[in-house]
Amino acid sequence: MDDYQLDRNLRSVGKECFVAYFEKFCDESLDNQAVAALIQKERGYTWKACMSRTSHAKSIIRTGRAKDALEIIKDSEKVEAAAREKAARLFAQL
Repeated sequence: MDDYQLDRNLRSVGKECFVAYFEKFCDESLDNQAVAALIQKERGYTWKACMSRTSHAKSIIRTGRAKDALEIIKDSEKVEAAAREKAARLFAQL
């Protein structure tokens, strides 16, 4: 995944959503439907939107670009402070 694809996928997921559900996206024991159902229940997005977000997030992780995505999020001034702080913590753990 090149930088352009990373940016597109990250925007499709939503930076705050990527951070909020990062552990779920990384959990290989959870399939896309399980994660999407959790997001839909908690956020109220449509099923299609939840599946799209999940698919794009797992693609970022699967291609080894999770740390790059977290770095983008932690350095983004447009993302809420709490999400930036969590991204920084997750980044440090990887």
